[in-house]
Amino acid sequence: MEAISGDDCFRKLDLKELLIYYFFAPWCPACKSSEPDFEKLTKEYEGKNVKFFKIDVTDENTREFGEKCKVASIPTYMGIKDRRHVGRIIGPDFEGLKKLIQEANEEPKDGLNKNFCMDYNPPPPPPPPEPAPGPSEEEKDDTPFYPNEEYQGAYEGFMYRGGPKGVGYYENKEYKKEGNGAKVVEVHMVYGDWCGHSKRAKPAFEELVPMKDVKTSEGTPVSFVMTDDKSDGMKLFRGLVRGFPTHMVVVKHGSNVVLMEVLKDHDRSKDKILEATKALKY
Repeated sequence: MEAISGDDCFRKLDLKELLIYYFFAPWCPACKSSEPDFEKLTKEYEGKNVKFFKIDVTDENTREFGEKCKVASIPTYMGIKDRRHVGRIIGPDFEGLKKLIQEANEEPKDGLNKNFCMDYNPPPPPPPPEPAPGPSEEEKDDTPFYPNEEYQGAYEGFMYRGGPKGVGYYENKEYKKEGNGAKVVEVHMVYGDWCGHSKRAKPAFEELVPMKDVKTSEGTPVSFVMTDDKSDGMKLFRGLVRGFPTHMVVVKHGSNVVLMEVLKDHDRSKDKILEATKALKY
């Protein structure tokens, strides 16, 4: 399976084989956990007139191609043959992907037709991309952990959150004793500019960002924050966010994060997000 970026995504459309484009993100847990099985599947089709390509949706150079392909969730597996869209699988459904490959000669679906990208005139090929960095210490997540299904309050040096080991208290490696100040709550909309669902949800959340007088049910002040998947702020949510957009609650004591969880009971509208935020018991 070849990793491609930028104009290569368009150039491959001229190949005669059935093309399977795999859209993923390095931070995506579902992508990471399912990739070994996907690699096995690609080996099953070696020499069988199918080519597989891997596309990182967080790469700025792939934004135009992702938008043309209408990618809104990851992982997505998209089939193209003779510049015709022949189907897509959203999520790691490899039986469904096998069926898509078998039925690759069916008529095109959902508006991507034989003229897909035909008007694109690519510039000269870009220089080869730099090697992707290995997993960070945060992604390995060998953090000391104490399971607990319910938040029991702040514990010095620990953060309550979900993670690969379950829900509970994880050691906070960034904890600073001098950072223990007043309690504040942040509600983040974690999004990707390439994501259709994010684009539709952004206007409602952008109306909340300037609000300075919102408080939780316990009187804790709240601020609303936009967090792009390519920003430094995304490091806080890596391994926790499983799709875009996700609205995350972050509770801080001074500069120390003591709790992170998904904001529940809303439909991404301004009023419902506000209602869910004011009901928080922090």
